[in-house]
Amino acid sequence: MNQSDEIIKLRTMAGMNRKEFSEYSGIPCELLEDVENGKKRVSEYLLVLLNYKLQLDKKI
Repeated sequence: MNQSDEIIKLRTMAGMNRKEFSEYSGIPCELLEDVENGKKRVSEYLLVLLNYKLQLDKKI
């Protein structure tokens, strides 16, 4: 699964739109949109941390 698919999956599993996920995660909305559209990449470690945070907060 590529980063775009992974971040979209995490966001939708949490039931958040981009703005909500941006506020929750601290990732700027523009960067989130670019990652989801495959225009930019983020560190793989960030995806691991997001997954962990969502599980810890019982969002997924």
